[in-house]
Amino acid sequence: MRVTKSLIIQNSVNRLQKSRGFSLIELMLAVFILAIGLTGLIRGLTTSLQSSGSSEKQTTAVWLAAGQMELIQAEGFIVAGEEEGNFGEAFPQFTWKSIVKESDSDLEGLYEVKVEVRDAEGEALYYSLTTLLFDPPLGSLLPTETDAQDTSLSRGRAGRGSQ
Repeated sequence: MRVTKSLIIQNSVNRLQKSRGFSLIELMLAVFILAIGLTGLIRGLTTSLQSSGSSEKQTTAVWLAAGQMELIQAEGFIVAGEEEGNFGEAFPQFTWKSIVKESDSDLEGLYEVKVEVRDAEGEALYYSLTTLLFDPPLGSLLPTETDAQDTSLSRGRAGRGSQ
C-alpha cells in the first residue's frame, strides 16, 4: 500500500509540473503573433500621420493660392506676364508663380490668371488656381463726347422740369 500511495503522489506531482507553465514553442508562437499585430498597428499609425501632414500642406497651399489671387486683383491693374516669389518666413516651405495672359475671348480687358503653389524647391505642385479677371481698358473708362452730351441733356431736362 505504501508503494501505491507514493506512486499516486509521484504521478500527481508529475502532472502538476507538466501543466504548470507554457512550453517554449507556445511562448515563441505567442510572441510572433504579438509582433505581427504590433507591426500592423504601427504601420497604420505611420500612414495616418503622413496623410494628415499631406492634407495640412494641401489645405495651406489652397489658402495661399487664394490669397495670392486676391493680391493680384488688389493691385489695381492687371498686367500680362509671369511672376514668382515666396511667402516669406511665415511659410518658407512654399513658393508661388503667377501667370497672367490675355484671354482668347473677343472681350478686351479679360485676362486668364493662374497661380501655382509649389514646394520650396519648386518640384512638387501642391495647388493650381485658375480664373478669369476683368480689367477694363483705360479708354473705356473715360467719358466720350456722346456720354457728355447725354449727361448735359438729362441735366437740362431735369432743370426745366423743376422750374
